[in-house]
Amino acid sequence: MWFEIWVNSDNNLQTGDPELAGVDYVMQLIQGEIVLYRWDGSGFTRRTGDPPATSLSYAYQGGALTVRISTSELGNTKGFTFFIVAIGGVVFDPTTGEPDPASGEVDVAPGGGSGLYAYQVKITPPTLVVRSLKPTPRNPIAGRSFTLRLVAARSDTNAAVQNGRVTCVGRVGNARLRATVQRVQGGAATCTWRIPPTAKEKVFGGSVALTFEGLRATQAYSGKVR
Repeated sequence: MWFEIWVNSDNNLQTGDPELAGVDYVMQLIQGEIVLYRWDGSGFTRRTGDPPATSLSYAYQGGALTVRISTSELGNTKGFTFFIVAIGGVVFDPTTGEPDPASGEVDVAPGGGSGLYAYQVKITPPTLVVRSLKPTPRNPIAGRSFTLRLVAARSDTNAAVQNGRVTCVGRVGNARLRATVQRVQGGAATCTWRIPPTAKEKVFGGSVALTFEGLRATQAYSGKVR
């Protein structure tokens, strides 16, 4: 099988290939590899890393093709039109390995001059996701400092948050402890408390919250003081 998905990413007939309804990109799937090409003014080309397509992937099962790609790699599109070419029974040259598309049976959708399919991009608002919460030392110890380090990442880019506002809450029994450190350090929201010498065998309860660009991630912790 050979698949091509031709995409007019900006819904503008004046950009992209003027002979193909303004198509700006084409995704080509053949022999288990899917590749992204971009219109350069005279043809569809691809150079090393240009256009970027690190998010491009596919699944093909039971005759159904699913393609995934970030909108940022389709010109930050908010909605696009597209058509699909599917070629079955493609023959490959045994010497060069080059495919012969004329050897297969071609189907194009939509057909019959009905125009292109329209696809509206629905972007889910990003959130902050807690990746880890690390206590140091492993358990709070009476009379010593205790630190919680929270690592959070954006759900849309998976990039770890490197700054923001940190909120620390810590208690031993009914007594609230004031954090001596409350900031982002080394890519982690860091909270440090001084555990009272009299807190041995009591329970320390704390939480770390990180707020960045209106997004918030928080994680609670509870441990017996040694």
